[in-house]
Order: sequence, then C-alpha cells, then structure tokens
Amino acid sequence: MAFGYGKEGKELIYWDAKEQAVAAEWVDVEDHHFEPPALKLIHELVTKPKKGSAPDVGVVAEAEAKLGKILDVYEAVLAKFKYSASDKYTIVDVLRLPNLHTLMETEAKKLIESQV
Repeated sequence: MAFGYGKEGKELIYWDAKEQAVAAEWVDVEDHHFEPPALKLIHELVTKPKKGSAPDVGVVAEAEAKLGKILDVYEAVLAKFKYSASDKYTIVDVLRLPNLHTLMETEAKKLIESQV
C-alpha cells in the first residue's frame, strides 16, 4: 500500500534507495525484535484472560525483558531522530501502532511509559 499510494498524500516510504534501505532495516527490526515479544505479551495478558486462562508469569517476564531491550534501542534512536528511521514519519512508525495500542491496555503499559 505504501508503494502503491505513497505519492497520493503523505509518503510512508522513501523513493531514494539508500533511505529506503534504512527504513527496510527498521522494518526487519520491527518484525524480528519488537513483534515477537509484543505478541507474546498480548497473548498472555489479553487473549488468555479472555479465554478464562491465567497468564504464565514466566512467559510474561521473559517477553517484558525482551521488549524492554528493543524499547531501549528505540529510545536511543529517538534521541537522534524525530521518528524511528529518520526525521520523517514512515511505514516503520505505523507498523508497531496496533501492538502498542493493545499493550497500553495491559500491565505492559509500564514498559512503554518508562521510555517516555
């Protein structure tokens, strides 16, 4: 979608190959380092309770530790740039929004708020 409609409004991607390579690298970080612990936390803190099961405290602690590490990386990047991949709002910033929104409704909210 970002490539197909990017020139019709706010561009969420870069048309310059080098800039897009940096953004693509951050998409990989999102996919491999943010999303796995975020989804584990969502499963443990949202899905399981909705189905009547208790969260596994060990899984929650492990996922929080992993998520905390990547949030520290994001915080360091945000000290240099306005957004995740640069000073431009891109698809990289959009990708984490659904999981962040869900996590903000759980006890994992403390991890996110500690970064602000």
